[in-house]
Order: sequence, then structure tokens, then C-alpha cells
Amino acid sequence: MSSLKKFAADETGATAVEYALMVALIALVIFGVVQYVGDAIKAAFCSVLKVLGGSCT
Repeated sequence: MSSLKKFAADETGATAVEYALMVALIALVIFGVVQYVGDAIKAAFCSVLKVLGGSCT
């Protein structure tokens, strides 16, 4: 039973898990921002192409 208590009290990997979760959250936020900004930039270039007489796909 004491080994189970030691295992439950052991926090050696907790910091690594916390950093991994933070990195994953930051990556998701960056992905979302890039998706949003990418669509906005594509729309801006399409409007410029239409003014210049081109077509946008």
C-alpha cells in the first residue's frame, strides 16, 4: 500500500505534462489565427485581382 501512496504523491512528470498542455494550447491558438488571417488575406488578394481584371479561384 505504501508504494501506491508514493506513486500518487510523485509529481516528477507533472511539470512536463503542464508544459506539453501549454504548448498544445498555444499551437491551437496559432493555428486558429493563421486560418482566420489566411482567409482574410485571400479575400483581399481576390478583390485586388478582380479590380485588375483577373479571376480568383
